[in-house]
Amino acid sequence: MDLYFIRHGYPDYDNDSLTEEGKRQAEETSKVLSKIRFEKIFCSPLGRAKLTAEYTAKKLNTEPVVLPWTSENLAGSQIGMFDEKGVFNWIFWIDKTKQKMIEKQGDPNWYSDPIFKESVKEGVDRINKELDAWLLSLGLEHDREKKIYKKVGKTPENIALFAHGGMATLFMSSILDMNYAEFVSHFYVHETCGVTHIHFEETETTSAYIVSYNRTFY
Repeated sequence: MDLYFIRHGYPDYDNDSLTEEGKRQAEETSKVLSKIRFEKIFCSPLGRAKLTAEYTAKKLNTEPVVLPWTSENLAGSQIGMFDEKGVFNWIFWIDKTKQKMIEKQGDPNWYSDPIFKESVKEGVDRINKELDAWLLSLGLEHDREKKIYKKVGKTPENIALFAHGGMATLFMSSILDMNYAEFVSHFYVHETCGVTHIHFEETETTSAYIVSYNRTFY
């Protein structure tokens, strides 16, 4: 199975939509993605992700399936914090928490440090649970202890998920079985309409691995 994660186009956050530049990015990206012939297309419930997905879905004469758990707003409320200036932001953008994550990237319980609020662990655990349930519905059972996937049903050949940059850090670290603190210490947040290709071998057991990360086509 091949999974393509796509961040939405350049956003109009005030209206939860896309700017004209974001629409151009979505259109150009859809010209490449529509050649892949996705069997299933999924998207976040937020307007900017849904609109980006529609450019590709229309070319393939299909409708995106909304996954409520991929909402950026929900992820941000759990993983975000107020910085020294009172601005709410992702913990990987705040200097003091970013530095702590770099220091703690080898610690599986990094979020227990008092610098982080309790909901950070809740956010990581929620994404892990929701992601595993979604992949199981696609025929892959995630064994997190062994860090492998077991094929338990027929899997689609190609699927796409249109969502968000901040949420992508949780999603990617979870699907790759990486410590979240380690992931954000080494991978940059997706560009608008950035595409990451993840592959699962068609074997009884497999691991997920990145074929390409954060590619743009505009």
